[in-house]
Amino acid sequence: MAFETYRPSGKFGPAAIPLCVVTGVAVAGAVGWLYQAIIDHVPFFYLNILATMGFGAVIGLAVGYAARAGKCRSVVLAVGIAAVSGVVGNAMCFHYAYDRFMADEIEDWISGAEDTSPEALTWSDEQIAETINGAGDLTEMERKEFIAIAKSGGDLATAKERFPLGDYITLRADAGWTLGRSGSLPLSGFLAYATWVIEFVLIAGFAGLLVMESVSTPFHEGLGVWMEPELLARLPEVDGDALRTAAGEGDNEVLLDPPRKGRSRYSAEYTAFVCEESDYGYLKIDLKWMKAAKKKGKEEEATEKILDRGLVSVEELATLQRTLKRSSKAKHKRGRKAQRNAGGDPAADEAPET
Repeated sequence: MAFETYRPSGKFGPAAIPLCVVTGVAVAGAVGWLYQAIIDHVPFFYLNILATMGFGAVIGLAVGYAARAGKCRSVVLAVGIAAVSGVVGNAMCFHYAYDRFMADEIEDWISGAEDTSPEALTWSDEQIAETINGAGDLTEMERKEFIAIAKSGGDLATAKERFPLGDYITLRADAGWTLGRSGSLPLSGFLAYATWVIEFVLIAGFAGLLVMESVSTPFHEGLGVWMEPELLARLPEVDGDALRTAAGEGDNEVLLDPPRKGRSRYSAEYTAFVCEESDYGYLKIDLKWMKAAKKKGKEEEATEKILDRGLVSVEELATLQRTLKRSSKAKHKRGRKAQRNAGGDPAADEAPET
């Protein structure tokens, strides 16, 4: 009979929603300021992508922590709040960029004037028209932004009233930016908006992925506590095909006492989710091996899930721990024997060549 696997109950404590919402929005707002500063000042596209994913991940980790504190076992609720927090955080980033842009424009306007009185900093319609006509081909938003600054009298709030956030977003989309070393890929207009949509999706997606892992950890409904993971052991030289077959057929005996295979490249990593006073736990088994990496001459570790949080009794866990302990002792003995042979054991010298 196959292991019954853990499924979150979908329940949540009374403090879960306010904790997750407040934490998600607060972290998104605070970290969003730093994220936007990176986007504005780092001209490397790939670093910006990493920053975007990192921003979403930080939000997900924060909401996941709040979800665990509020005993939220609803994956849908936690992921939804994390994703919305990511969207809200990114929207706040646009506001941060707008505030910084307008402040810089006002600062430049004041610093470029000999007379910094509000009257001198407020241009007439004739002055504005003459400057715009002499500036050449300006877009509608560029003209509107210049008029807002010229009519502000050096006051930031007045300039913002004349040139609100929506106009700034249109201005940015019209101006766009370029990708590639030579700026060969311009992104403006529709492509700019599409890029922002992708940015929103990345932030919300990574926030959701990170929080999903937190609330998917087994929770003991009777005791009201999270069951913490504990790495039991990693068995080398296991029969990977036998483990895969056992998982497909629900052969618990093989999974709890995996067959060994000399010089096998596979190892089995056993992790238990347990808590005190519980008569059951959950078991995760991962099959691991080294495979060729994309870079020539290097290898990377591959992982395949064999069992994902299967329900086990304390007796089955005890049996598994004894099996893992025996295997660990046997490995230690083989290691000591290999060391003796390497040090000049006569039996090793007499071994036939293969």
